[in-house]
Amino acid sequence: MIKLVAFDLDGTIGDTIPMCIKAFRQAVSPYAGHLLTDREVVETFGLNEIGMIKSIVPEKWKQALRDFYSLYEKLHHECSEPYEGIPDLIAALRAKGLILALITGKGERSCRITLNEFRMEHDFDEILTGSESEKQVIEFIEEGKYLDNLSFIDRFGYRLSRELLSSGTKAVLSVLHFPTIPVNCEEVGYNAFSALVRFCHNGIAYVNNFPYPLITEGISEIDVMYRGMRFKNPQNFAEYLKSGWPYAPDEEDV
Repeated sequence: MIKLVAFDLDGTIGDTIPMCIKAFRQAVSPYAGHLLTDREVVETFGLNEIGMIKSIVPEKWKQALRDFYSLYEKLHHECSEPYEGIPDLIAALRAKGLILALITGKGERSCRITLNEFRMEHDFDEILTGSESEKQVIEFIEEGKYLDNLSFIDRFGYRLSRELLSSGTKAVLSVLHFPTIPVNCEEVGYNAFSALVRFCHNGIAYVNNFPYPLITEGISEIDVMYRGMRFKNPQNFAEYLKSGWPYAPDEEDV
């Protein structure tokens, strides 16, 4: 029995992709120093707008993001309605008592702008928006290639569903998506733990034992609970881990 129906947003609820590309190009190109091609824009898809912009102009992303939101809202008149039949479909599914979810790679703010424009801000029971670093997390942990919100290519070249992501990856993504809910990461492996420290600055990750050295290069902040203590400084955490190692790791372990 079907209990839940999930929708994507861009290209599913409405024809928003051309407008997204146009707003992104106009907002980010001045900071990139050249006019972005469609390919350059599309290659950032899968992240939310913050991650997309950071991947192209990491030093000036805040200014570009501000301009993007302004342009995105102004250009939305080019796509002011959802696809024909979508409102009727939503109403029919609702009448059947089904749970309606929206799962999108868009960020929370751009998602809200689009739903407001479509007058659909109250149509979904659950809304899951994208992450600025999910693509990095999957590639970092799985050592594969992130494709989209549904699939990835593993290290052996097989296309797999996101449902088959490792438990460590799922734990990291849980911290990213639900930063106010502490996530138990006691059984994650080395790659997942490293990703937690590297990417998850807004959510608390609970971990127990970690018998490997922690590489802190390029990490400015963390938020980790370890053996009852909370660490926000990566260097302090690395030193604490080092002092508590049960053995001296071999070079290949590092």
